[in-house]
Amino acid sequence: MLNTIFHPRWAYHHRYTVGTASLGRIIIDRPGPAAEFDFDTGTSTQTFTELYVGRARVQKLARPNNREFVEDQVEFQQFRVQFNFDHNEIEYPADFQWHVNDRVRVVADPADPEMEGMTLYLRGWPGSTNSWHRTLICQTNMKQE
Repeated sequence: MLNTIFHPRWAYHHRYTVGTASLGRIIIDRPGPAAEFDFDTGTSTQTFTELYVGRARVQKLARPNNREFVEDQVEFQQFRVQFNFDHNEIEYPADFQWHVNDRVRVVADPADPEMEGMTLYLRGWPGSTNSWHRTLICQTNMKQE
């Protein structure tokens, strides 16, 4: 038996605590094949596959970043998106993996309605040995939207 300071069920202790901080509702989806744009109607055929639908905590990180190249200026803001992996309201696709540029949309946030409609793009997904929730590092790109 492994000697440890942690009780065998310690990893399950915080799951509900983290879940109660998830006041927003998000949809994470992935763009499908390249979109075709119909210039006559002004519509796009871009399709998206939903990966996660449910509650989450979305928090701005204090790392704004501006990039200027000649006359091309881009403003980035990073966000931390946390959610309980087990609370997905839909099934994950087979052989699920995160991809850079998976899209995170804030669809409801009663605590801060100004965040509703915000779109973020996945940049990283650090793991944790205490895996009671998932943390995604996302960013908004003022040119990308």
